[in-house]
Amino acid sequence: MKTQQRGFTLLELLVVMFIIGIAAAFIAPSFQSGKTVFLEAQMREVVAVLNYARRSAIVEGRAKMAVFSQGQEGAQPDEKPAKNSPFSKELVAWTSRGAKLEWKADNTGRIETPENSKKDHPDKPKQHKIIFYPEGGSTGGTLILSQYDNKVMIVVHPITGKIRSYFEGEDEEE
Repeated sequence: MKTQQRGFTLLELLVVMFIIGIAAAFIAPSFQSGKTVFLEAQMREVVAVLNYARRSAIVEGRAKMAVFSQGQEGAQPDEKPAKNSPFSKELVAWTSRGAKLEWKADNTGRIETPENSKKDHPDKPKQHKIIFYPEGGSTGGTLILSQYDNKVMIVVHPITGKIRSYFEGEDEEE
């Protein structure tokens, strides 16, 4: 008595594996770019806030402060300027939503996070401030947004106030 074996031939298995490989080649890059889309959106928001603060300071002839903090959407800045402060009406705030926020002051080169900033200065809020002056300059610094294995650098030049942004690993454009 002869029994029939059911199964796939080697050729059929190779064809199916080939098709799966081609499909994976098209799908995998879209998963990787999906991770960076959210980070790019947050980078554009930060650059827009910085550009707004810079332009407003120049046009209105008053210093503008941009405040950046890590937290959830809709969170208010930890610290508000006093009513007598020149920044009482000149505050522009941005809060991250999912991306980790770090900053580096140009004069120290030390990278600070909201966590180590709070440890070093328990009375200070977990935020970073950049001030733009009417003459075009700023306090300067580098904001670093990171998510997964991707990092975005946003550099504010202290003398000109110009803003540049790039992904870590890309050539920094001058």
